[in-house]
Amino acid sequence: FGAPVSTWQFAGMLTIVDVSTQWCGPCQEIAKTVQDTWKAYEDQGFMYVTVLPQDLEGSVPDQTDLAAWADGFGITAPVLADDSYWYRTCDPGDNFPQLILVDRDLHVIDPQMESDEPSVRAAIEAHL
Repeated sequence: FGAPVSTWQFAGMLTIVDVSTQWCGPCQEIAKTVQDTWKAYEDQGFMYVTVLPQDLEGSVPDQTDLAAWADGFGITAPVLADDSYWYRTCDPGDNFPQLILVDRDLHVIDPQMESDEPSVRAAIEAHL
């Protein structure tokens, strides 16, 4: 909704940070499963955060782009723009999506998770 977000807001939750782009086909595929994955574990203290550093043209997404992504894939979990290029600190290169698993104390458990749904769910279940 245009407000800044801090990683501290997710302290106490097992969190996946999904760094995707709007132009990325594999990112679009995983976006189809985000809502179901999040809702399956939400009551156990799990959060799924999508960070979009690039829109369809490779620019920083605006609120319209974020809403289109969330609405298009039925995502009610946070979908954020990355106007500071924070994702570059994760060193994804041009490999998207980049899934990062963060524990309840905000420590990175897995900086490069597999992005297929069975692997994502196995990682979540192993750390809840």
